[in-house]
Amino acid sequence: MKSLMMSNRFWALLTMLVAYWMVLLYATHMPVEYVESVAVSDKFMHVAAYAVLSFLLASTLHSLNWRFWTIVPTVLLTTMIYGGIDETTQPWFGRVADIIDWSADQAGGVLGIILYLVATATVRSIRKLIMTQPAIEAS
Repeated sequence: MKSLMMSNRFWALLTMLVAYWMVLLYATHMPVEYVESVAVSDKFMHVAAYAVLSFLLASTLHSLNWRFWTIVPTVLLTTMIYGGIDETTQPWFGRVADIIDWSADQAGGVLGIILYLVATATVRSIRKLIMTQPAIEAS
């Protein structure tokens, strides 16, 4: 039963990751004249977008039972390479490649990993707390 649950979790996370990544790819390559102006800093949007991407990627790898010491470098390397590809291909779509945007992408990748680590530690603590509670006996 556990392998089926793990499989369902993996497929759900993979679906979210792929869908999000496709939306991110589209959003970062949409020609500038079609992009709505927002009141949030462009760099903040880069950090937030890559934080979500790295959190989803780390969670997906975790669902495959990858270990911390392989998840962190894999996610950081993936966001670094993808961020570079993302920035260098934007001029093909009338956008501007910017090293500061790429740096913001990397900051988001690190933030996503930190959020993933906090989330997994919190879930682990809650599970441990639940498992150590004495069972309530029926009267």
